[in-house]
Amino acid sequence: MSSESRTYSFKVFSILTYALSIYGEVRYFLFRTHHSRSYLTPFTGNSTLDYIYVIATLLLQLLFVVQYFSQDTTVSAREQKNVLEQVGYHFSIYNVLNFIWVYLFKHKRFLFAEIVLFVNLFNLLSLYFIHKTYAIKDLGRWFTIHLSTAALPLSWIQYAIFWNGAALFHSHYVSLLPRLLANLLIWEFLLVPAFFIVVFGDYGVGFSSSYLTLSIAVGQLLTKVIGLQWIFGFVIAGTIFLLSLLVSTGVLAGKVANNNNVLGSDREQAPLLT
Repeated sequence: MSSESRTYSFKVFSILTYALSIYGEVRYFLFRTHHSRSYLTPFTGNSTLDYIYVIATLLLQLLFVVQYFSQDTTVSAREQKNVLEQVGYHFSIYNVLNFIWVYLFKHKRFLFAEIVLFVNLFNLLSLYFIHKTYAIKDLGRWFTIHLSTAALPLSWIQYAIFWNGAALFHSHYVSLLPRLLANLLIWEFLLVPAFFIVVFGDYGVGFSSSYLTLSIAVGQLLTKVIGLQWIFGFVIAGTIFLLSLLVSTGVLAGKVANNNNVLGSDREQAPLLT
């Protein structure tokens, strides 16, 4: 297959899988979950906030797809090709797996849905650590590439793993033990984003994780007001938001830069930088 044919195939596959993901979200997820008892768990977020997040992610991903057909004079053709073949590959896999997940989740096949989520997590972590999209310097391209294909999807997968997992183990406010376990596990929403923020300076993962944790807090407050889950959720969301804000505004930029130097010059290794 020639280089032109391969590039064309990547474009077509990215567009088709993106359309498939949209169809799955509209047909099986948006305004169709959150209300059934099967989906009400200690990790169920507020439906309105969740739907806003999903729609915002799809719109950002549309910008990623549109760039295939626009000529950016600030980057070389080779770099555009790298984005298409390297990031686009993981983007397409994410879309296919996301469709499969929403289908299984809607039909309450939680075990298979959880497996799909972990496969997609591995796909996104491969994109993150191999191609280092977080290291893109240009803010516009950081938004259209990293935020749309790595940061927002990664935060969503983390959230979905806990939500789907709680549904899988029938944690529906019935007994005390699942609630206590959820009170412990929710702190993972602090530890994981903090790792990405402090080690990689990725405030994109920070802000998106903060938003989804806020969604959990609001959802739990409106569902189970007598409990600790929503209190922990607000504390975690506020902490991650503040940490992300400090990094994004440069207050902690020096410390984050030192961490990046220890890791071994990620920015020089990243193939997508301008």
